[in-house]
Amino acid sequence: IFRVNVFLPLALTRDIILHRIGRVTKFIFASSSRALHGDEGITIYSASKSSLKGAVASLTKEYARFKQEFYIISLGLFDSGLATKLSDEVKDRLIQQTAYTELVTPEDVFNCLMYIGVSSAAAGSTISVDHGYLG
Repeated sequence: IFRVNVFLPLALTRDIILHRIGRVTKFIFASSSRALHGDEGITIYSASKSSLKGAVASLTKEYARFKQEFYIISLGLFDSGLATKLSDEVKDRLIQQTAYTELVTPEDVFNCLMYIGVSSAAAGSTISVDHGYLG
């Protein structure tokens, strides 16, 4: 899990940074609201996703002066292929754990990405796209 969620994305980032010094580049890492809040049975997954926060903080401090921006998007349950594979019972339970009691839409995720594309105000931050996941 750490290989896929942490080590490979950071290795790819390292390789890209070297070619983008001085040009604005936005690196976006994917995380999970459920992983960041923790839950039964997902300890290693949660640890891997949480470790991105420290990596992004360090990368931001080290490379901001070179116009490199780093973000984490922490996604909640959204209307995707994965959501359709969940039983109605599990899906309903997860939806009830959000403030707005509805699934995030692909458009919500797209709009978040568009915001990152036009603004650097949230650089170095974790942006939650999860309809107020309460965990």
